[in-house]
Amino acid sequence: MARAAHLRQGLLAAPVIGAFVGLADCIRAAAEGGTVLTPRHWPGTVAAYAVIWVLPGLAAGLAGGLFPRRSRAAVLLAAVGSATFVIGAFANIVHLPSFTAPESLRFDALLVAAAAVAFGLLYRLPVPVPDPRTRTWLAAGTVPFLVALVARLVAGNEAVSRVDVKSAAGPRPGVLVVLADSLRADHLGAFGYERDTSPRFDALTGRGALFTEFRAASTWTKPATASLLTGLLPTAHGAVEHREVLGPGAVTLAEVFRSAGYRTAAFSDNPFVAPEFGFGQGFEVFRALGSSPFVNGSLLGKVLWTARILSMDGRPFGSRLPPIRGTPDLARRLFEWLDGTDAARPFFAYVHAMEPHVPYDPPAPFRGRFADPDYAGPDHTRPPAYQGFLPFETGPALPADEHHHLVARYDEEILAFDSGLGAILDGLFARGLLAGTIVVVLADHGEEFHEHGGWTHGQSLFEELLRVPLLIAGPGVEPGRHAFALRATDLFPTLLSLAGLVADTPPFGVDVAATVRSGTPPPEAPVLSEVTFGGAGARSVVQAGSKYILAHRGGETRALHFDLAQDPEEQRPLTDPERARSLAESLATVLRAAEAVSLRSRSRKLSRAEEEQFRGFGYR
Repeated sequence: MARAAHLRQGLLAAPVIGAFVGLADCIRAAAEGGTVLTPRHWPGTVAAYAVIWVLPGLAAGLAGGLFPRRSRAAVLLAAVGSATFVIGAFANIVHLPSFTAPESLRFDALLVAAAAVAFGLLYRLPVPVPDPRTRTWLAAGTVPFLVALVARLVAGNEAVSRVDVKSAAGPRPGVLVVLADSLRADHLGAFGYERDTSPRFDALTGRGALFTEFRAASTWTKPATASLLTGLLPTAHGAVEHREVLGPGAVTLAEVFRSAGYRTAAFSDNPFVAPEFGFGQGFEVFRALGSSPFVNGSLLGKVLWTARILSMDGRPFGSRLPPIRGTPDLARRLFEWLDGTDAARPFFAYVHAMEPHVPYDPPAPFRGRFADPDYAGPDHTRPPAYQGFLPFETGPALPADEHHHLVARYDEEILAFDSGLGAILDGLFARGLLAGTIVVVLADHGEEFHEHGGWTHGQSLFEELLRVPLLIAGPGVEPGRHAFALRATDLFPTLLSLAGLVADTPPFGVDVAATVRSGTPPPEAPVLSEVTFGGAGARSVVQAGSKYILAHRGGETRALHFDLAQDPEEQRPLTDPERARSLAESLATVLRAAEAVSLRSRSRKLSRAEEEQFRGFGYR
């Protein structure tokens, strides 16, 4: 009986304690402002804490039953031990270099010593432990109170942002933006690639405007996509690192189109492009392959996820994240939404596909189309591990046969995306929507295959990462190829113009609708790109065929200058101080303009748990 009573006490008290800890964590998240753990996620977070806290409660109850004379010590040890683990793991993940670094080991030793002192004091102090009946009433009364409190806080949280917008008279076109994550321009047939990776994309260029010098605003998804959807440079919108959220002060394309009476929806396979990171603004429907707000936003969730990541080498918890749904499934969801909504209203839809993003694991119909059938080496789906930042550190190279095989797998992923793009175009045609829809096909950034010593993306601003495809087809678009420099921030005002909408637009882009109608290039403007990763980062500017990159890591800075007309692969840095100084001044001028309208209220330190959360998709 005594053992059963101890077990019951532990199981009753633990969820209540967990719920209070969870509520405290939610309040912490709210105090930070704009985190992914928004009030609508609080009920689930509190419940998750309560359920997870059952484990230490069970352990304490069993210990108390097995050692009745030491039951109080068992309860206190479980409580102090749990708190020590959470504090220590979070500090190591967020603030310290690694679990084995000297400063981390010293911190952990001090924390363990402090926990031992706290345990000793609590064990000697007359801290009463409620009897089972008191704990039962406490649990029965507290949990409903917490649920009611959270429900009250959530009420009225889903306000719709409105934008002052005017529409031209007459029928309005639909607008569909299809983005292929990590698709570099020079691996498409329309850009002269030797493999037939993109037959449907290439065919669409015959009825659309292809921009061959379009460059991304950044070289990884969150800041690059945020710039496309807001017309703001990364410095201005502030969503530049893993933990940062696109703030409500940014006006998105979806908000403008929704305010103009469009039905709006987004379908995303990238967990960063999700409502939890601020991308839901203006979308009536958002179907995202997002991470759990509990995992990404709560302290306990980050600790548990990091424990899973650290265990992957031993494989006790598995090593694969949920697979992406793929472009065909995104197309299916798109048309389910289109068919189920009011066809009298025009539509704005955004589709974010993850082919050809790492891992390079094409589905069966496309696997083996480009890879050598006689290849007998390692069947890589990922490049070698690389944690550096160019041009400061380079990653390991692959043997030639392995390198060729890896690129072939990447190209097969492009072919898989192209097939999904074809399904989307065919679906629009079958519904009679294709002729009246502005179709935009583009990428957020490119991909690197050790051209400058790096792999995947997000670690530099070289052309293989910045130069991406942009194709606009549909009513009001004159077919043709355009070789003038175009910025990611130009898409926002251009799409509004093509759709006949007039609204305030950010100052970082220009409307090139006249160009896509007539072929007249706009005035040349500097093209700025940025990437930030923890203590490292880089900014670049392209102007009049020249490119200037300014990279920094800690206290070290490096500048690179290239003539893209003579050296498009950026292999021969120039030594022209006057021209470099002129480009640096252009870069500084644009940055000052971006900082003047910056939406970021404060900077957040990079969290290692959050970096590990997306490691399955190659994010560092």
